[in-house]
Amino acid sequence: CARAPKTAALVKTIPDLNSAFFSILEPGAVIPRHRGVTRGLVTCHLGLDIPTPRENCWMQVNEDTVHWENGKWLIFDDSYFHEVANETDQTRVILLVQVKRPMRLLGKVANDLALWGIRQSPFVQSARRNLDHWEEAFKQAENNQAA
Repeated sequence: CARAPKTAALVKTIPDLNSAFFSILEPGAVIPRHRGVTRGLVTCHLGLDIPTPRENCWMQVNEDTVHWENGKWLIFDDSYFHEVANETDQTRVILLVQVKRPMRLLGKVANDLALWGIRQSPFVQSARRNLDHWEEAFKQAENNQAA
């Protein structure tokens, strides 16, 4: 957030925001077929820096293959199986945003409890610790470079 304050400020205005981050996919990278942990979220990708030709950087959701475009949103249900590949020599950058799926009261309460449980899971807690360690190492590298 400190390195992208304008984006952070905009993201904070998104209703029912669950998470947001820059997703960077290096040339030749593949994210194997997987699906999200809950049907309670909708995933949105905003194309920021999409390699060309864009047909060589793709995501398959179920049986549909889709491609990002700079400045356009790609919105999908990540509870379906999906995989990603960057078959170019360029880096792909998107803003990945997850929002809570609109639901009636009982579904909303159940979804909020499920999301709370997921945030408390060892998997998520480990990822948060790893991110904290990475941020600390990044700050130290910045300080060493400035000195």
